Amino acid sequence: MDNTVRESLFVATRKTLANDLYGEFCLIWLDPNCRKNEDNDDTEKRLRGIDSSLQVHSTIEESVNYIEEIHPQRVFIIISGSYGEIVIDRIDQIPPIVLVYIFCHDKLKNERWARNHEKIGNRIFNEKDDLFRQVEQDIQRCIRDILPISILHSNAKQKTFRDLRKEGALFIWFQLLIDKLIHLPHTATAKKELVDICRAQYHKQVDNFIQIFDEEYRSVDASRWYSRASFLYRLLNQGLRMENFDIIYKFRLFIADFHKQLLTLGCDDLKAKADENNILIVYRGQLLPMDELNSIRTNQSGYIAMNTFLSTSLSSAVAADFQGNGDQRPFLESVIFEIKIDFSTLTSPTVPFALISQMSTKPDEQEVVFSIGSVFRIDSIDDDIYPLWHIKLTLDSKQSTGLIELFDFYAPKTTLLPTSLLDLSEIFLLIDDYNRAENYNKILLEQIPENHSDVPKIYNNLANICRLRGNFTEAKNYLTLADETLCREVINNPTRCDICITQSLLYDNRREYKRAREKLFEASSLVQNDCIIRSQILKNIGATYQHEENYESSSYYYGEALKIQQKILPDKHPALADTYDSMAQIYSERLEFERAIELHRDVLAIQKKVLPPVHSAIARTFSNIALIYYNQDEVDAALDNYTMALEMLKQIYGSDYRGLGTIFTNIGDVYSKKLDDKNAESYYEMAFEIHQKYLPSSEIDLALTYKSMGNIRRDRHQFNEVVWYYDKALQILLLPAHKDENQKRAYTYNDYGQHYAMINDWKQAINYHTKSLDELEIVYGDNTCQSTIVMAHIRLGHTHKDADDLENAMKHYVKSFQLLTKLDATNSNQKQRSDRSAGHLARIIKDHYKAFLYYEKSANLSRLFDQPYKKCMMEIYVGIADVLIKQNRIDRAIEMYEKLMALEVVNPLCDEDLLAIRHYKIALLYFRTSDYTNALASFEYVLEKERQLLAPDFSKLADILFRKGVTLTYLKKYDEALSSHQESLEYRSSEQELALASSYDQISGLLARKKRYEDAVSYLIKSADIRQRAIATLESSESECDCSTESSVITTNMFDQSQPRKTSLFQLRKDLLVTQFNSAVLYQALEQDHIALCEYQKIFNFCIENPTMNPEIAAKTCKKISMINNRHSQT
Repeated sequence: MDNTVRESLFVATRKTLANDLYGEFCLIWLDPNCRKNEDNDDTEKRLRGIDSSLQVHSTIEESVNYIEEIHPQRVFIIISGSYGEIVIDRIDQIPPIVLVYIFCHDKLKNERWARNHEKIGNRIFNEKDDLFRQVEQDIQRCIRDILPISILHSNAKQKTFRDLRKEGALFIWFQLLIDKLIHLPHTATAKKELVDICRAQYHKQVDNFIQIFDEEYRSVDASRWYSRASFLYRLLNQGLRMENFDIIYKFRLFIADFHKQLLTLGCDDLKAKADENNILIVYRGQLLPMDELNSIRTNQSGYIAMNTFLSTSLSSAVAADFQGNGDQRPFLESVIFEIKIDFSTLTSPTVPFALISQMSTKPDEQEVVFSIGSVFRIDSIDDDIYPLWHIKLTLDSKQSTGLIELFDFYAPKTTLLPTSLLDLSEIFLLIDDYNRAENYNKILLEQIPENHSDVPKIYNNLANICRLRGNFTEAKNYLTLADETLCREVINNPTRCDICITQSLLYDNRREYKRAREKLFEASSLVQNDCIIRSQILKNIGATYQHEENYESSSYYYGEALKIQQKILPDKHPALADTYDSMAQIYSERLEFERAIELHRDVLAIQKKVLPPVHSAIARTFSNIALIYYNQDEVDAALDNYTMALEMLKQIYGSDYRGLGTIFTNIGDVYSKKLDDKNAESYYEMAFEIHQKYLPSSEIDLALTYKSMGNIRRDRHQFNEVVWYYDKALQILLLPAHKDENQKRAYTYNDYGQHYAMINDWKQAINYHTKSLDELEIVYGDNTCQSTIVMAHIRLGHTHKDADDLENAMKHYVKSFQLLTKLDATNSNQKQRSDRSAGHLARIIKDHYKAFLYYEKSANLSRLFDQPYKKCMMEIYVGIADVLIKQNRIDRAIEMYEKLMALEVVNPLCDEDLLAIRHYKIALLYFRTSDYTNALASFEYVLEKERQLLAPDFSKLADILFRKGVTLTYLKKYDEALSSHQESLEYRSSEQELALASSYDQISGLLARKKRYEDAVSYLIKSADIRQRAIATLESSESECDCSTESSVITTNMFDQSQPRKTSLFQLRKDLLVTQFNSAVLYQALEQDHIALCEYQKIFNFCIENPTMNPEIAAKTCKKISMINNRHSQT
């Protein structure tokens, strides 16, 4: 164990807390002559006796600097008459200064200039005793008016534990902490800590009181000291108001004693004083800041939670003494609270209250005190009796507010019966307060012996805190200390089990999943009869498999955990909802979306039983369901669920809630998938506005919104704007603070790569896709068989292929396939292992296709074509096939597609459109190899699928029918071919002129076979007209642009409709030549030799001018001219 001397964290914390207590208000004596005579020394001494935090300044600049540094909420300032007249205008402009006291010789003179300054009022004195009395009275009132309250909106119960914390309604958080303090066993140091902090705050001015408290205080005296010692009341209220648990913790002894005393006293005495309707009214008068009063006014029918001991009186006259007379407006408002206690509905108060007159030092005040956490409903508020505000409240219970439901929902996450200070860290971890969780563990570590049984627990807690912060090295060091200090003799030590679980979580964070499971199995062996812990261990094992994308094993362990939970937990327990949610994620990852949605519905069913119908947790579940529909491309269902989540969140938080930014982005993604760019951009802009308003410029969510807006512009082909948005996203993601956000950087690099691919900048596309892969490999480390890594290699393969870098394309395709086959490596036989080794060797010598074939032999293809790897496998096979096509290895490409189709029969795709595209591609390949029978079968399959669509693509239908017609011609099925070509004309648009010309040529040839020569000629005339217009257009364009490169027009590429083809001027002239030649031949068949001869002569003249255009046609033309001339000469 470490024997080095450590600085005491407890002492350091104590010093910090003492300084923190000056923030509520301060007293300043401002006088240029304050330190020049003994009389002023006496004044300072007496003022410091009233407030030990007194500040003595000689210039207004000194006071201003102090206020700006400390930021007190209220400042009381004493100044001399002569100096006050000089600086009063400046004082009026300093908001924290609420009261000004003028101490002077000539009271009448100073009243004349002071009468118009509200901060002074009638506080002008020429006698010290009068001044001191007024200052003390105002300070005491201020101490009493420090009322730590939380406004619980009428919809507070709709929010989660963390939501309540973020908005400031800390009721549940406070109750859990106070419950811990009340039940915490008090050590001998508890009283000393309280006395020490009081002395540090008040120095020697009230040391007599503190000394008496130290010597005489007993638990049964709590109420007496509460009513007697203002130093206790002041410090406790300041700590409660600042919501600073470090301060509250020092008062744990007094809080527990007073709470238990109120519980013991009970409210029977008060019930006896109730009227015939069992109703009792108590009163409280005080001053409230205007902002707090407005918060109450705007939340009528809501609730006030008092996060302090609340003093009230049975006497309205006593309360009136504290309410003020409105002379401190507009800074402080005079308020009287009228609180109704209805004993008929308050059968079992959840927070005790009691009459303490008999034990109070002021029995005449008839004081009724409510313990910390009392809740009151706001019935009404008005200012009918100017300048007094009258607020009517009703004591309420957690049950009637519905907040008890939330308490029950979150309380199981903490230990309900605390046994030590360690238990406090559970709450602090629950609210992500890692600093306090760490501090209290370290304080306890100082207070107990080195051989105490809690030492290993503390080290384990500290390790877990470091792990959650991402400090894995320090976490490992603490775990080593925990293991070293653990009693080895105790075999089934629960602490050893906890340490094993923390070690497993650390390994999981470091992506060492196998080692994580080893620790979890060890923890499982240490668990005896604790089914809850056993089920959690099983869930954690499932999580490690989930992170490895081993969804089969993950699902098994989640299922085992669920079986235990269903036996021991009620059917609406939140732990069941957590398990259902985890299992839903698994099914979603496996693309078993229907089952995932069923489980999310089970989560909803539990939430609706234990939560109000409008709650942020329910909204989150709707969002989860929406994401599944989004991944299924069921965009309308996704939009419906996102909209329900959005409306629910707006109802809870309002339309300006910072959390709406994420859901706006998600809805934008849905519209983007629907190709509704207008609505997508609108939602992205709303997300951007929210993020810009609430998030710092370095926030991750802002970066993701920039990325989404860039994607919209990319899809719109607004390429000039895309780079700006992606660069803004990367500027944030590359900040040192986000060095661990590798996955988000990877996705942004990927989108950037897609952008450059769309503009054919293959070098940059490859660069960014490579960066994306590098980031993902950092994320997943050795677990490179993750589907995300595989897809990154596939994307690089596609990009290299499109850039005609076929060797690197094959390298990435084969690498991706090899990574997938690693999934079966542990279950493979000797033959499969041998094939894998041969594949590795082939990769080394860069024979990538041979490597692929060996890897294919070693793999269980039926397993790999199962979800979720199916998409990866499809992309690999298609990518390799495309490379083989570019290498003109058509037979090999066909083999790839045939394998793909065979596997599709066993594991059919859910995407019929994608399957149709695959059939179309293989049909073209069959056609190129003259396998017309198989080509026809594939074309007919694609045609059937396209016709089944509600809104078929007419251009696609025309292309398929055209290719089918050509194929039928080669099969000598001329009538069917003619019918197919004629039908294709019905779907051709006028914009597809060159495609029309090709169809006219085909129809003409088929009509000629039927000896319908006149009809055949008419189609060729149409075809020639189209090509002549296209040639004229290109010739005009070429002459205007004076281009060095040959002009071209776009036409459909019949061999790959995803890639449009450029038809050059040369090709157009060549095609026109063929059409004219065929026309001449038909004129001959019609025995119109003079027309045929004229056409042949035109062709011949063109060939003489362009000898390289089409030598074959030139030769045939000469032969035809000779034949006609010979026939005519014989005649």
